Amino acid sequence: MNRRIRSLAVFLLVLYFVLFVQLNVLQVGRKAALDTHPFNNRQTIRDFNRPRGTIVTADGVVVAQSVPSADMQFAFQREYPLADLFSNVTGYYTYSFGSTQLENRYSDVLMGETAAQKISGVLGGYDNSGNVQLTMRADVQRVAAEALGDREGSVVVMDPTTGAVIAMVSTPRYDPNEVAEPDSDAAEAALEWYGNMPGKPLLANAYQERYMPGSSFKVITTAIALEHGVIDLETTWPPESLERRRALRRR
Repeated sequence: MNRRIRSLAVFLLVLYFVLFVQLNVLQVGRKAALDTHPFNNRQTIRDFNRPRGTIVTADGVVVAQSVPSADMQFAFQREYPLADLFSNVTGYYTYSFGSTQLENRYSDVLMGETAAQKISGVLGGYDNSGNVQLTMRADVQRVAAEALGDREGSVVVMDPTTGAVIAMVSTPRYDPNEVAEPDSDAAEAALEWYGNMPGKPLLANAYQERYMPGSSFKVITTAIALEHGVIDLETTWPPESLERRRALRRR
């Protein structure tokens, strides 16, 4: 009888050891892989059932915020009050298609996932989501968007003393509210629509597209010409086609 008891005890200890090792493999060794697995939506569901911080401009205008969702599946959904005006800056935050731009870059701050926020949340027992404040101003952004109009391109306004970005607008743009729609089919349709549009509105011309450096350097040469009186604010140049430039070079 004692031998059987000892055998059973050894067998149970072996099972306990195997279980202990397997739990550590799953919880420690494979944690990152399981967290990012496409079929693991538990973290995403938790995120959409708790508030997320706001993104605010320097002049106090909210450009991204969480609001109560009409969808019964989630408690909150992301809203962009200024629609497409800051879309190339804030990006979007969605259930099915991830996040982009600032929504992605500062997601840990907005969700209260930084080390300091987690500690304050545990000790204080309250919502520890954080806000992100921009150096950009909504009023300057509107002026830049109106000046750019429907022309494809971008306008960037910076503070020359600090390098802070005051405005950064690109055309064409998109409405992130259509992508943040809780209905996954509607969000996918919006992404497909914008993805097929000419001009690639989902990309910000100011910092996600590639351009030759020549046109950027024209700002410097123009400033020098203005400073030395070679040109003035009324100076214009006739448009030159590629054929005309080639003919001038041949001369």
